[in-house]
Amino acid sequence: MVCRRDVLRSAATGAIAMALPQALFSKTKGTDNPNIILCMADDMGWVDPGFDGNSIIKTPNLDATAKAGMLFTRFYSGAPAFLYDNARILNRVAERMGKKADAAEFDRLARQVRQDFIKAYYKPAEHCVATGSQASLATALYFDLVPKEDREDVPANLVAELEEAQYRQSTGEVCFRMLVQALTEGGRSDVVYRMINRTDAPGYGYMLKLGFKTLSETWQNWRAKKMSPDNTQKRQPD
Repeated sequence: MVCRRDVLRSAATGAIAMALPQALFSKTKGTDNPNIILCMADDMGWVDPGFDGNSIIKTPNLDATAKAGMLFTRFYSGAPAFLYDNARILNRVAERMGKKADAAEFDRLARQVRQDFIKAYYKPAEHCVATGSQASLATALYFDLVPKEDREDVPANLVAELEEAQYRQSTGEVCFRMLVQALTEGGRSDVVYRMINRTDAPGYGYMLKLGFKTLSETWQNWRAKKMSPDNTQKRQPD
């Protein structure tokens, strides 16, 4: 089984390879504006591609397009839940520093983002957020992005989702923190225990059962068989 990071890297480079021949250096007819291709990948740092000096991870398509002149400017795409939280943090920082104008501006931003988030994603008739996934519900609860009058109904939906999944979490590593904290703050540490203590995937008790000492990126039991010349591990499934 390949890990999520490898799949996303392959998909990103493949998409670029297909798109570039027609679009890389052509210009919009009648203008001098360049074409812009936005390439997005999850969990791919700026030191990962070969053109930035990485000799272990192979990114030939990205290397070729960089050599041909494409600029890969690193940035992070924003998420409204984190924007709301960042605005709240900066509001408190500005207040403590005595910067009243800045505090007011960040307070206004936080209130606006919260209002827009609820309007865009919250479904009051169902007490549901976006798709109703564990990640959607947990993130909204953790960041206080649900109406106050529904603060009890939304956690109940989250617990119901986990019960239906037999306490198997589906949030992935990024939203897992929000899932645990949303359940704990909602008084459902018992659900957290049942979820984490599973001895089959994706329970973290399963990793302990396999003898892992650190958090693995896959649910398979991998062991290093030998070292390659560049000292990177070549792994084979048991």
